[in-house]
Amino acid sequence: AGQTLLVGVAAGAYSAGMKLRLLVEFDPATKRWSAVFPELPGCASAGDTEKEAVANARKALALWFDLLEALR
Repeated sequence: AGQTLLVGVAAGAYSAGMKLRLLVEFDPATKRWSAVFPELPGCASAGDTEKEAVANARKALALWFDLLEALR
């Protein structure tokens, strides 16, 4: 079983004030947590704990928007 969180985006003019869904699930096969932003292709992360997966996902989100801004 997993959970869905709403994560606020604070960086960049393009993304300021946005809230995005973050899907967090435990994978019993790998014994790790995954965290995926379904609306952002390729924006995902993982961690050994749920807290670590969410923290890593926040970093991935910031990098995703940094790349978007750089490509504009």
